[in-house]
Amino acid sequence: MHATKHIDHARYPKYCRGRTEAELRHIIADCRATLDAWPDQPNAGYYLDEINYAADELYRRQRGHVQDPRYVEFYASPLYFE
Repeated sequence: MHATKHIDHARYPKYCRGRTEAELRHIIADCRATLDAWPDQPNAGYYLDEINYAADELYRRQRGHVQDPRYVEFYASPLYFE
């Protein structure tokens, strides 16, 4: 039996704010590839959430809702996301 991963819905969007556009696009592509290879896996919901949050962040930036860079640096800190 496989364990199911659960995403932290409070922290993951903040984590995405600290990622570059290329990193966000890689997250989306990687999750899609994983789901294409094994669509009914136990962690499918987790990967779908990752795609959603990364896409939301890209959309937020496209719409001009970019955060103050000081906060982006904070959210990108490995200490914040532990």
